Amino acid sequence: MEALGPVKLWKTITAGFLVLALGAYIWLVEKPRMEAEGREEHVVEVSADEVTRIRLEYPDSPTIVVERSGDGWRMLEPVEAPADGPAVDRLLKQIVNAKVERRIPPDKAQELKIYGLEGHGERARITLTKKDGSTLPDIIVGKTTPVGFQAFARVEGERDVLVTPLIFHTGVKKTPFDLRDKRLFRIEPKDVKALVIEREGTKIRAEREGDGWRIVAPRNLPGDRDRLEAMVTGINGIRAVAYYGPDDVDRKKFGLEEPKLVVTAELGDKGTVGFRIGAKDEGPPAGYYFERAGDGQVAKVAEWVEPRFDQDLNDLRDKHLFRCEADEIVSITFERADGQSFSLRKDEQGNWTISPPSDRRVKEAAVTRTRNGLASLAGKEIVAEDANTPAALAPYGLDKPAVRVEVRMADDKSCGQVIGAVVGADTDNPRYYVKREDEGTVMSVPEYLYSRLDMVAEDFLEPASSQQQPAGEEEKKPARKTRKQKKSKSKKD
Repeated sequence: MEALGPVKLWKTITAGFLVLALGAYIWLVEKPRMEAEGREEHVVEVSADEVTRIRLEYPDSPTIVVERSGDGWRMLEPVEAPADGPAVDRLLKQIVNAKVERRIPPDKAQELKIYGLEGHGERARITLTKKDGSTLPDIIVGKTTPVGFQAFARVEGERDVLVTPLIFHTGVKKTPFDLRDKRLFRIEPKDVKALVIEREGTKIRAEREGDGWRIVAPRNLPGDRDRLEAMVTGINGIRAVAYYGPDDVDRKKFGLEEPKLVVTAELGDKGTVGFRIGAKDEGPPAGYYFERAGDGQVAKVAEWVEPRFDQDLNDLRDKHLFRCEADEIVSITFERADGQSFSLRKDEQGNWTISPPSDRRVKEAAVTRTRNGLASLAGKEIVAEDANTPAALAPYGLDKPAVRVEVRMADDKSCGQVIGAVVGADTDNPRYYVKREDEGTVMSVPEYLYSRLDMVAEDFLEPASSQQQPAGEEEKKPARKTRKQKKSKSKKD
């Protein structure tokens, strides 16, 4: 093997040094430059988690200051109030993620006023404070660019004019309402022990009683659990669609001097919450003037709030006819004035049977529908109270009821006995009435609800199979006529 000569050795060493130098240049100079060029530049280099306070100054609207408070945010200016946490988080994300799409150096830039960047800026001045108490240089937001979807901004202390996406310019313009918490109440529904509703000179008081509710004033009556629970849960759902400061409130115009409705929820040892509902405002946005008890905050709330809480005694009393849950029912008895009485009962195997017995199978689905329908059956309008004598019941046909239905549970405890009747069955305007036998309240119901009581055994039996009839001699039973069909036939006759 031929040894390297001095010249060849020198060339090899020189080439090695050149390779090392080129590698060092790429590593130390070109690689950082390429990484910097590929990395997005932001208007401000800070993470959202580091920011604890945001100050927004505007030339034409109030300054807004929000600050972290626990797991959320609180507004400090222009009013002190809970802030809308998600809305503030979205705003902060827009600020810290705002990109610099282009820089205009001082030697190529025009006067700052051309870009709307003089003073506090034509659009906004943003101040961010970090966890350590230090404040970042202010961001001044100016005009939009003449063409394209961009806007001008600058950072206090820097001379470059920044070109940013238009969404940054749009997103930083906020009103106090935008960043304020719209929720007017935060309560645990289970903590509500009583509800008091004052309307039209009447005060209704309902109190929790076990799993249900009882009205204790102005009368002692079972309360409608579903309606009262909807009111309780509805308190947390009330949101402002507008807020009013003390100088903006005209109590007479707003209907708050003599409110149409006052609602108070008692929370036991946790105090009370409440509100007044005044006049309606057609908007926009449409809604009702509203005053929160305690701090007197006046707001406008959505239109649904008034009908949810403006309910009278008859709305809030329990009008259910059978007082048990559907899955508790094991026996249903139908006594009919036309002699077609029958009963349904669940046996030990969980199957439904019918009496008088039939060689046809019971339609389980039909029984389930009826059981569910009876458990939820409730009167619509109260037409009479204390109707306990034949004379008092006669106007509603209940002195001689067409049907009597009793529902029982597994322990043979009755869920209730209900009687029903039809007045004017042969007219174009039949009226349907129902009543629990142990109470004096008569209620009207529409026909589709009355039909849950007006059942016959045939409704619960499977059709006769062909095996039960001689070949070619299958019995054809006439279909059950509807009330309208009967009326039509009567008129033809």
